[in-house]
Amino acid sequence: MIMATSERIPDVVCIGSAALDVLMAVDEPLGLDDRVPAIEGRMAGGGPAATAAVALARLGADVALVARVGDDLAGRIIREQLVDEGVDVRWLTRGDGHARGDGGARSALSSAVIREGPPSTRSLVALSARPPLTIDDLAPAALEACRTARWLHVDHAGWPLVAGLRASGIRTPVSVDGGNPLPDLDLALVDLYAPSVQELRRWTGAPDDEAALSQALDAGARVVIATRGDAGATCASTLDPEASWPDDAAPALPATSTTRWRLDVPACPVDARSTLGAGDVYHGALLASLLAGATIRTAMTEASVAAALSCRALDGRSAIPDRSRLEAALDAWSPAPSPIRRSDA
Repeated sequence: MIMATSERIPDVVCIGSAALDVLMAVDEPLGLDDRVPAIEGRMAGGGPAATAAVALARLGADVALVARVGDDLAGRIIREQLVDEGVDVRWLTRGDGHARGDGGARSALSSAVIREGPPSTRSLVALSARPPLTIDDLAPAALEACRTARWLHVDHAGWPLVAGLRASGIRTPVSVDGGNPLPDLDLALVDLYAPSVQELRRWTGAPDDEAALSQALDAGARVVIATRGDAGATCASTLDPEASWPDDAAPALPATSTTRWRLDVPACPVDARSTLGAGDVYHGALLASLLAGATIRTAMTEASVAAALSCRALDGRSAIPDRSRLEAALDAWSPAPSPIRRSDA
């Protein structure tokens, strides 16, 4: 018997931003007050948490999304696309901006101009949803789903809710998309911290990647995986990357450990058209693999392939692979095993 949506317990609850992206591809640079013809245009779903949720759904996970989506045209399109992808949208919240005197709730929007290379460049203008998502937006059923899910995944818009979730007694492991600056980041509340290496270096102020990774572990994260674009991803962990990460081995509040591992995984080569959303796809695919019992090393490899495949399209979603396409690409790509380095304090 197939469980009704209202009865299902999601594997992952993603919390944060769901947006509508308007994308234009050009083959010449834009000048001041310029007008150039686009060679292609697309309107597509975006937002880090929402795109991670789509990647999870494509790869077979049961995923729900908590996000601010206004009762506007963009919001209706966002919701419809997510439903088509199999993402549980019952906790998308509209909000009531009129009560705050700020003109009403609105959906997040972004506009991007992508210049195809070489070298390829992109310029992005983003408008956040209004009002910001808060812990009070989570209905009791949403809080219960957060409590019973196997993972919570948050982006910059979802991060402010984590302290409230912990204060309410929710101990579900938390994965954090650290691609954007996070206000008052407290890694003692985090199990898996996944920033871009640039944001990791900015937040820590460390002189190099090694020091930045070490500082993030010292701050309380159990595993730190920093993405480096076409240079792959690098991991620092208090867990053995050759072991799976089952629920009973991943307490929400990290334990102090004197043993640490380091691992680098290369990027999967692909003819990329746009990297928009690739990091978000990486995060979703990483969790999908961990849910399936993969080791951290294997999950990083699968996430690398999924993110690379997503770069074949102009937008961040249409080329996200399903499980069969991911496995076919994994079979075709055989990277040399990455050495794991261990240290004991």
